[in-house]
Amino acid sequence: MEFVQYVSAALLATMLTQPAFAADPSAAPTDLGGEPAAEEQVLTGRELLDSCARGQADAEAHTFCMTFMVGLVQTVSVMQRTGDGPALFCIDPNQVSPEDVRSRAVAWLQARPERLDEEAYVLVGEALHQGYPCPVTAEVPRS
Repeated sequence: MEFVQYVSAALLATMLTQPAFAADPSAAPTDLGGEPAAEEQVLTGRELLDSCARGQADAEAHTFCMTFMVGLVQTVSVMQRTGDGPALFCIDPNQVSPEDVRSRAVAWLQARPERLDEEAYVLVGEALHQGYPCPVTAEVPRS
């Protein structure tokens, strides 16, 4: 399966299998008036890079960036442990800090300005796949 398709399918499967939405589709988010929430735009690499490149000087942007990075890493890590697909990346949280992940992803995005209008989660997934490759013989622990 192509990398983008794998990441997209894996993230979609995770979202669709969350108990609240799987058991009761009406539990999906709504706006304040009780109407279904409007479809939101997908975050682009350009938008994420803008937040992440500001660094700690802009606390709100830094928090957004770090939350995105940690959330993506944790989501994919859980999926790797519970799924049967190939590992996308191998990040040992005891040896790699969230700031290291952010720095590597930012450098990867900055080196590819022609791709910044693509979906951020796909680009960061690809950056981490290249930046933190799994050993060829590595087995992802399964639950």
